[in-house]
Amino acid sequence: TRRQRQMCIRDRRKDITITNGVLDGYSKKGGIVVETLFRTEAKLVRRNPVPIKPVVQPITVAKPRNAVSFDPRGLAEGRALIMADPHFGFEWEPPRWEPRPFHDRRALDVALQIAAMSDVDVVEWLGDLQDLTVWQDKFARLPSYYGTTQPALHENHWWLAQFVDAAPTAQHRAHMGNHDIRMDKATSSHMREAYGLRPVDQFDLPPSMSIPRLLALHQLGIDVVGGYPDDQAWLGDAMQTQHGHIARAKPLGTVTALLSQGIYSQACGHIHRDELVSESRVQLGGYMRTITAYCPGCLCHIDGRVPGSSARSNWRQGVGIVEWFGEDVSIYHVPIRNGRAVFQGQVIEARDR
Repeated sequence: TRRQRQMCIRDRRKDITITNGVLDGYSKKGGIVVETLFRTEAKLVRRNPVPIKPVVQPITVAKPRNAVSFDPRGLAEGRALIMADPHFGFEWEPPRWEPRPFHDRRALDVALQIAAMSDVDVVEWLGDLQDLTVWQDKFARLPSYYGTTQPALHENHWWLAQFVDAAPTAQHRAHMGNHDIRMDKATSSHMREAYGLRPVDQFDLPPSMSIPRLLALHQLGIDVVGGYPDDQAWLGDAMQTQHGHIARAKPLGTVTALLSQGIYSQACGHIHRDELVSESRVQLGGYMRTITAYCPGCLCHIDGRVPGSSARSNWRQGVGIVEWFGEDVSIYHVPIRNGRAVFQGQVIEARDR
């Protein structure tokens, strides 16, 4: 704290009024008047500092959850919620340099409400949970993407925990897509000794520098479906699920190509567009079987902010409810538009999460 003395050397008296817009009165300069004035300056420091940037805090899983033990392929009938491509990630946006998400929180919350309403046996994420923008060498790594991996992991884990809470008795599975394995490729290419490393006291868990371990999927009881591009899981004996590696620009081109690869129904992500096509095939003995290929769309933003996309990419958001009985599959596609969907006769509006 500092005090300063100053001297006033001017005296001026005024008595001025304005009546109906007319100025009246006087202004008179007097003699020199000496007065001592004091000014006090103080520098204050907060006892509890307020952060000027987002602060990342550790996440504690209050109740670690064991994975549901049943194998969906052993279920003769069941219901699954399938979702794809949330691409959790951020970009620092000027002028205040706040994090701008690639994942669409409104679409995610609509999907979360559908999960809570659906009484499903399986919750299936069809890959590309993380975007991992800077963990690749193919595209430009802009400075605005730096320092965003940690907050993206935190928010991704938080959302996955919300879905586990919404469907606590379901089996939860997450495929590793082409974006999720960017970290594996980066460590194997640039830090070979870091690839596959595990802590000595947790050797049974996934490698430290991997998406399953960094997201603590084992704490949430979420099974990992790896091996991209050969990641495969099943819904009964009726439908195979995968992230997918085929992408065709022509509408329905991707699912049509997927349909031609097998003799069973398939669901994929990867293309960020809702597509569905079916085909009837004659089996031995004249038995007619219908198989379907389906993509539910994506849960990331579709306005061109996700790196590698544009507003003209024709991406579409949505989720799918898949019901199976034996070899028969019924798919209920739920489009999501601007944070809103219609499901089971209700309009579902995204909440502020």
